[in-house]
Amino acid sequence: MDTGNVAMKGATENLAEKTENAGTGNVAVVKTVVDSLNKVVAEMKALRSDNAKFAKEARESPAVAVAPCIPYTEWTDPKDKKCKLLSRACNAQTHWEKTRATRSSDRKCEKHSVCVLGKTFEVTRPTSTSDRECKTAKVCDTKKEGELTKPTLLSDRVCGAFGLTEASAQVSCLKVKEMSKSQAKSGWFWIKPSGTSKARRTRCDMTTDGGGWTMFGRGKGAQRSCWHTSGDCNYLHLGNEKLAWDSGSTAKMSDGWVNSMSYTRIRMSGSGVIKASQYWVGKDGGGCRYAHGNDANGPCNCASLNVNMGSKRCGSGYSTHDGVGDWPNHGCVHSNHRGSGWYMKKGSHCGSYNNGNGYCHGGSSTCHVQMWVR
Repeated sequence: MDTGNVAMKGATENLAEKTENAGTGNVAVVKTVVDSLNKVVAEMKALRSDNAKFAKEARESPAVAVAPCIPYTEWTDPKDKKCKLLSRACNAQTHWEKTRATRSSDRKCEKHSVCVLGKTFEVTRPTSTSDRECKTAKVCDTKKEGELTKPTLLSDRVCGAFGLTEASAQVSCLKVKEMSKSQAKSGWFWIKPSGTSKARRTRCDMTTDGGGWTMFGRGKGAQRSCWHTSGDCNYLHLGNEKLAWDSGSTAKMSDGWVNSMSYTRIRMSGSGVIKASQYWVGKDGGGCRYAHGNDANGPCNCASLNVNMGSKRCGSGYSTHDGVGDWPNHGCVHSNHRGSGWYMKKGSHCGSYNNGNGYCHGGSSTCHVQMWVR
């Protein structure tokens, strides 16, 4: 026993000396080995002490002498002083050793904690001597952000603002809807179409016809001063929450900004005296490429009362009817009328002027329109 201790001590001291000369990457490994050897030395010393005690008891009282328990195989139960077999090593696949076996106590194994998909995720893997650590998954604030990435058993949920900040601007309101898994509500978002240099804030309609509509123009009744331009017209007003989204000041984005987006539908909606919507097939659906200052021709002059484009009313262009319209099939729908600013109607026929079931134009203070793409 003494020879073994001396050899073990020598090996330990030798490793300790090597530690000083080891590289940084090897120090931790050497320290672990040294600690393990020290534990073995301590156990051997304890066993030697037990053996010496047993030998003394055997000499003095042969009838009551009790042999020491076998190290790493048995443990002494303090209640009855008897040796008992240690429990089997913990199953590393399902359990971890919560309490290490000693000379006077058995090892205790405990099942690994289990993370719950969608609620918790693993941040620390279990080992033979430590449990799995699970952390609560983040919950997205659906009023401000949406889920970018679903949580897994090994990773957290990732939430994103999706256009609520300039830094998180999306290419369209439809993209905001898709990225938020349809959680985004109608409101103001930052939009930066592909190829544009700077994001702009505007209104997104996340409700009408499935949502995802980007507002690019708003006409307030009797305010037509800059409406006829193909460029920008008070465009910052479209992103101003203090102005009513459906009847605030007249404002619009340039044709270049609108056509930087992909869109398969154009929608013109009325508020005020006329509450209705008219639709056209957009450029990426093989239809109209919006041009606010050009005569409405071809697909730009084929309107429908529903987003599915049933019962289209197609006509031909006219010199004062620009953007999109339905002239001359009962007329009364023009996104840019060179005289009156715009025309909007309830159904497929004009009906009576300034009547809720008829039509109105931009000369009336109660005739408001909004232009959208999706």
